[in-house]
Amino acid sequence: MEQLQKLLKEKGYDTSLKNNKVRIKFSYMIEPATVSLDIPSNKFIVNSHELKTGLIGTYLLAYGLYLLVNGGFFYGAAMMAFSVWGLVTMILTEIKLTPVRQIIQALNGGEYPTLSKDL
Repeated sequence: MEQLQKLLKEKGYDTSLKNNKVRIKFSYMIEPATVSLDIPSNKFIVNSHELKTGLIGTYLLAYGLYLLVNGGFFYGAAMMAFSVWGLVTMILTEIKLTPVRQIIQALNGGEYPTLSKDL
């Protein structure tokens, strides 16, 4: 994992190593991502919590629309603003994470032979 962190730092990413996971920090409004090693398959996995963010954003959007229809304009508008913020954050995170996913995919495919996946 230290070698993966070193490789990502060489590529210009702000990383830290904690609990055998490499955490990648991005700029403002973009959620951090973690890279961990799946031991049974011996492959690296990128996790950016997109499912959680997407579900919460979708729920807030639907609830905000419900409040707008039923007369709660202020609360409905606030819920919709939070949902749009969350969904835009999710999209920006995925855009910034695309090069990292390509690096991890190359590692899983064996294109970086000097990097071993030893714990």
